[in-house]
Amino acid sequence: MRKTDAKRRQIMSAGEGLFAAQRYDEITMDAVACAAGVGKGTIYRYFSSKEALLLAIVEAAREDLLQAVVETSQAPGDFHRVLLTTCRRIVDFHEQRHHILQQVFLIGKRLAGESKGEFHRRWHDDYMRLLRAFAQVFERGIAAGVMREGVKAETMAGILLNQLYGWGAMRMHGRNSDLSLESLVELFCLGAYRRGADEVLSQAQS
Repeated sequence: MRKTDAKRRQIMSAGEGLFAAQRYDEITMDAVACAAGVGKGTIYRYFSSKEALLLAIVEAAREDLLQAVVETSQAPGDFHRVLLTTCRRIVDFHEQRHHILQQVFLIGKRLAGESKGEFHRRWHDDYMRLLRAFAQVFERGIAAGVMREGVKAETMAGILLNQLYGWGAMRMHGRNSDLSLESLVELFCLGAYRRGADEVLSQAQS
């Protein structure tokens, strides 16, 4: 079993290197076999198709991200430091695998019928698991009296997660943001109003 798992990881590692550097349609199973140092027939023992290989690579990577977020959320330290560390792990994951994730998205658009539904279900399930893990950080903040009451931890986690995705997309598309990750998290936590702007806010709400 260990030998089988090691061979599977060997193929996935080689495939990840190719998918990160080339377009999906440019990669052949022969190229994967060559990069992995195995015969093409060996690859088909573990993966039914190139598509299945790519999806397995991304699912394994997302599982690693989930475990990293869970570990970070449970690590000792003050709330803001833990929050910032968790955000950094999420951003780094998407920046390092941007090209691969983009190709998976394109595959999802190509799929049809039942296969497409299954693909989106698995993608959604992975997102919800990540969201719930990220929410654990906010639960710590609420328990410590740092975060406001009346808003669910999962709601706050979802809003910040979407902001991280948007901020990361700007950077990956060459649009330099004037916000560092630290500043983005601070903006989320403290808001965009200047300190002492309570009067302006109360007038806008009246």
